[in-house]
Amino acid sequence: MKKPSKQLNLFGQSEPDATTHEKRLDKAPWKMFIDGASRNNPGPSAVGIHLSKDKTAILNEGFFTGIKTNNQAEYLALIIGVILTEQQLKPFDRLEINADSQLLVRQMEGVYKIKNNELKKYAACAQQLLEPYTYTIKHVFREQNTIADALANKGLDQKIIPSDAIIKRLKKYDIIL
Repeated sequence: MKKPSKQLNLFGQSEPDATTHEKRLDKAPWKMFIDGASRNNPGPSAVGIHLSKDKTAILNEGFFTGIKTNNQAEYLALIIGVILTEQQLKPFDRLEINADSQLLVRQMEGVYKIKNNELKKYAACAQQLLEPYTYTIKHVFREQNTIADALANKGLDQKIIPSDAIIKRLKKYDIIL
């Protein structure tokens, strides 16, 4: 019995099977857990970012972010997390962002209005950085975000400064640490 010939595109290349595309989309998502912390709100602040793939930790970072409010720190965790993740993600990869800040999640979803001008700037930056990716953002309870929380506290306690590359990227969006 003769096999059916493959369909060729304009360039004489065979088209990928739909199942191949579906398999790519069915791959497990990258999971990013983020947390921002501020002592005395506003006060000394930090962010924690935990990135995993297939239950394997890929990245664990905590950084001091200067004097910020808790909500600013939550947004900075998202922004810095996306900046750090950019080199890991490939086409068709999915990113699942988990945060224990309901305000951040609902504002990024467009459910809550952003009234604070500084947070509007942070949200616009996050949306622009996320634009190239397929992602979801969801609210998780603190008990599910303990790694990112510990990383934020480590960054705060040890005053771990983000790299010059991160600081430079933030400055492009008029965000100063």
